Amino acid sequence: MFILKLLFVIILLAAIYLLARTVISKFKNPDKSLKQCIPYLEDFSLVNVDLEKQDESDQSVTVKKIIPPHDSIEVSSTEKPKPAKKPSVKKSPTKKSVAKKLSKAKKRPKKKTDNIKKINGIGPVFEKKLHAAGINSFAHIAKWSDEDAERFDRELELGGRPQREEWVAKAIILAAAQAE
Repeated sequence: MFILKLLFVIILLAAIYLLARTVISKFKNPDKSLKQCIPYLEDFSLVNVDLEKQDESDQSVTVKKIIPPHDSIEVSSTEKPKPAKKPSVKKSPTKKSVAKKLSKAKKRPKKKTDNIKKINGIGPVFEKKLHAAGINSFAHIAKWSDEDAERFDRELELGGRPQREEWVAKAIILAAAQAE
């Protein structure tokens, strides 16, 4: 925070210095416009103008190199244009097919997910990462070996929490309590 305040003060002093130099220059040369009195302004504006002129000249050269004259382009009359592809029309689903799909979806048992946030160190962010990796229950975490914990820590960027906060031991306790 101190560095930010110091930086702000330095920028403020630089602005005051430039303003003072501008005012002094205007008093010494009243016939100059205010724009001409601002120090260092001419240096920046001349550089930008030179770059714009250089860019325009480069563009015209590349256009001449890329596009050949129209006389050198040959058109073959033996080539036939390819017919355009017709868009395929998809059948809209009927009520029966939709009803079948819904009944199949109802018959499937939903995967059991535990509230893995009960394990200390797993919050909403880590829970989303673990769910995305397919870890939805205490049993999944309880089955981890040390290598698995390290691998998930690296892949999901968990910051060493599985080992430090003993997720596997806590998951074993919660899975056993849930089984009872």
